[in-house]
Amino acid sequence: MTKKEMVALFHRSIVNDLQVAHGLTDLLASVRDSCIEMDGEKLNSTNEKILSSVDILRKNHLKRLKIVHAFGFSQNIDKFITSLPLKINAQLSDELEKLISILRKCEEKNSQNGLLFSGQHELITQLSKQSINIKI
Repeated sequence: MTKKEMVALFHRSIVNDLQVAHGLTDLLASVRDSCIEMDGEKLNSTNEKILSSVDILRKNHLKRLKIVHAFGFSQNIDKFITSLPLKINAQLSDELEKLISILRKCEEKNSQNGLLFSGQHELITQLSKQSINIKI
């Protein structure tokens, strides 16, 4: 594979990840809705899609690291991008920043979902304890 082809593959992986990350944002919102609605079937289906999305993101990240390594930059993506011609550098930097921003939003939504699950678990535990005390 030529260096030009590797840079193109690097770029395509970022574009692909942008699409996957946007979808992941929607999936994480769906988790919240399913949790509030207590729709276990929808929640399980959504979780499978989330795992698939995360796997795609992970594989693309590993591809990018291999490309960066092939160019002799160990695993330093920033140095790799900086070494590219200005036009490509600017485009990749912009897209990578967008990807990082979207992934941070995903992380926030995931944390919020975790708090919701934790709150529901606590509520169910309290209700169960109260139910047991009523029976006694």
